[in-house]
Amino acid sequence: MNENYDRLLAAYENLEAGRYDAARAEFEALGALGEHQALLYLGSMYERGLGVEIDQAAAAAFYGTSCAAGNTKSCFFLGLLKFRNGDFEGALGPYRIAADAGHPAAAYWIAQIYGDIKNPRFDKNQKIHYLKIASKRGHVFATRDLAKINILESKSLFSKLVAFSSYLKSILKGFFIILRDADDPRVQ
Repeated sequence: MNENYDRLLAAYENLEAGRYDAARAEFEALGALGEHQALLYLGSMYERGLGVEIDQAAAAAFYGTSCAAGNTKSCFFLGLLKFRNGDFEGALGPYRIAADAGHPAAAYWIAQIYGDIKNPRFDKNQKIHYLKIASKRGHVFATRDLAKINILESKSLFSKLVAFSSYLKSILKGFFIILRDADDPRVQ
């Protein structure tokens, strides 16, 4: 293990234990050394108000710097922050970076942006495209949403039953994944 990794782990332990000042100081020092994982944690601290005032702009800046350095998890959280603040256009870029790197939840949320009929970017084909990507990567809600579409669009009773079966399986699978780990990107 390298020294920075050990420092990152110690800072994370401080964060988990509620020693926010110590965690923030170490994350800031590591971030200055180019440790993009530390910037992800700083972004989370500022977004959630852990030991600091909630500062969405600071959180976005930390996530953005970490994302630009190649941390695709930071890209996902930057997209999520923008999405939650109603900046759907701004969320697409970081979500795409994360989705292209294999993050299933990023692909799922891109599908949600394209699937919102109130959004000027509404595009059913893009929605289905990204739902398929997310589903192939195991995202259970994407599988559920595709099954719903198939139920509605199927012409035969047999096709509807197959789609309904897929729908039920995805709900059960999602339930068990959440029980094991609510932070699993297949259900985020």
